[in-house]
Amino acid sequence: MFYKYIGIDPSVHDILEACHRLQLTACGVGKRYPRSDFRFHGRVHVQLKTDLGTPVHKTIHTKTQLLEEIAKLIPGLEGRQKRLEAAEKMKQRMVEVQKRGPRAGKLSKKEQKKLQKEQAAQAQAQQQQNK
Repeated sequence: MFYKYIGIDPSVHDILEACHRLQLTACGVGKRYPRSDFRFHGRVHVQLKTDLGTPVHKTIHTKTQLLEEIAKLIPGLEGRQKRLEAAEKMKQRMVEVQKRGPRAGKLSKKEQKKLQKEQAAQAQAQQQQNK
């Protein structure tokens, strides 16, 4: 239902950023299911109602409405677009490396340094998003 907006599974950081843009109080919890993929972990808690039971947001009163609004915002998030572009570059680079022949799958020292710099830049961008 909501995947028509998103396309692929969003990360916890995407959901937290979307909640922040909706001006909702949300926090990420570092839990995961034991059999789930190690890259995707975390849960998000969002406050939809106050202690008295009144809605926090003008238009979002239920979990379904919240999911729809988040799903509409996620494709336009800058951090998500950067991660998807970096993943696409990595796939292209792996294809190029595999086409080389006998050294398939091995990167030269120059390529390794370039890859490390890109990964460090991604990690730094991820840390800035978390702040």
